[in-house]
Amino acid sequence: MDLKNTVGIAIICLLGCTLLQITVNGKEIVRPAKKNVEDHELKLLRYITKRHKLVREIVPAGANHNSPLAIIFDIAYSQLVDLDSKDQILTSYIWVRQFWNNTRLAWNPADYGGIKSLHIDPKLCWVPDIVLYNNINENTIGEMFKFDTKIIIRYDGYIEWYAPTLIKSICKIDITYFPFDRQTCKLVFGSWTFTSEYLLLEVKGNEPDLSKYTPNGEWDLIKVTRKKNVVKYSCCAYPYIDITYSIYIQRRPMFYVQNLIIPCILLATLSVLSFSLPPGSGERIALMITLLLGLTVYMLIFTENIPKTSEVVPVINKFFVAVLFEVALCLLATSITLQFYHYHDPEKEIPVWLQFLIFSCLAKILRMKMKKASPNELIMSSQSKRECQSMSPLLSIDHSSKCKLCCMSQGSVYKPAPPSNSSLLLDRLDGIQYKLDGLYRAMSEKVALTTFKEQWHFAAMVLDRFFYIVSATIIFVSLASFYVMIPE
Repeated sequence: MDLKNTVGIAIICLLGCTLLQITVNGKEIVRPAKKNVEDHELKLLRYITKRHKLVREIVPAGANHNSPLAIIFDIAYSQLVDLDSKDQILTSYIWVRQFWNNTRLAWNPADYGGIKSLHIDPKLCWVPDIVLYNNINENTIGEMFKFDTKIIIRYDGYIEWYAPTLIKSICKIDITYFPFDRQTCKLVFGSWTFTSEYLLLEVKGNEPDLSKYTPNGEWDLIKVTRKKNVVKYSCCAYPYIDITYSIYIQRRPMFYVQNLIIPCILLATLSVLSFSLPPGSGERIALMITLLLGLTVYMLIFTENIPKTSEVVPVINKFFVAVLFEVALCLLATSITLQFYHYHDPEKEIPVWLQFLIFSCLAKILRMKMKKASPNELIMSSQSKRECQSMSPLLSIDHSSKCKLCCMSQGSVYKPAPPSNSSLLLDRLDGIQYKLDGLYRAMSEKVALTTFKEQWHFAAMVLDRFFYIVSATIIFVSLASFYVMIPE
């Protein structure tokens, strides 16, 4: 009996405590409204948590309970972080927005203190398994359902999920017009396991959100478009739905123009101007080889920044190769010119066919003339010759063995020999005349050698000017062709 009485008294006391209002000093203690709200939130959270183990595994029913669930998927393109042209990887920073209805999580606000929305962990409810199809990030599979941001649930079951993320996608690079190229990169989002029988992906608004886009230093964003695609795969009976965002970008070429194209053009121009150096300076071959090495270095820098592909040949690569060959041809032309200028056998006369080609054809076309001088003009000037002839008859041009006394002036210091010694004088004059003839022949041979050498030098000058005009024309045509091939 005592045990029964004790249990009854305890039950009565417990019921009494729940019915009585606790008062202190005659005043009723009232709980704050905020605490009531927190209690209601806790109650609501317990309600959702209690059911999440089953609800999170079940796809929410559509509007008609038999139709697929409509999911609105949208992104705000925030920044183009990087486009690796060599590896063909686009790195983007986006804001992901997903909206759908889950009527199993609806509640009556009146039962929970008027609460109309609740922020919960995404692990507590079902989320769509949307992934980035063309993901290339080695750390993730491009999932759009593993964010740590909270999910907003409305009282009618409408769910909103906002999350920022950094994604890496495959982007096929077309380097035909590098560095004046335009690229189109795609971001393809869709469910990995749910076909159109269960999920119906939709887009929000008419245009993608670019209001918070941060400009990139290398690429200009032209526009972003999106398109809904229904794709039938061989694995499944129902098609899959994906949303494809197309990002149109254009490269800013100023960096490559200043650091690749302009130096290449300057090196090509210097190769043309090298023909203006005198052939006897001895520095032309070294200059041409230095220019050739400089172009090779720039070509190596260029090849390190483009994809290793054999599908297309970039326009700038064609230009570099053309300039490289032109500089090599300038080096060959310089070698030919120097071969003429420093001919190993200058005593040899230029062949007739070369004389015709260079002196009769090229020299006339280029309006170049070689000054022709007679051997006597090369030995002495006409004035000094006349003075010598007036001073002594021995230097007469007709090389007569007789002394021409009539050529002697009135004030000459030379006096004619007496007639008795005329035979001795003639013998001496013949000896002197013989020596002078030998000297004249030696000087004539030297003049002939000098003439041949000058002919070789003149031929080198004609070839120099010819190669200068030809190389300048070819390089100008290369530059004009390169400019025409650049897209607008």
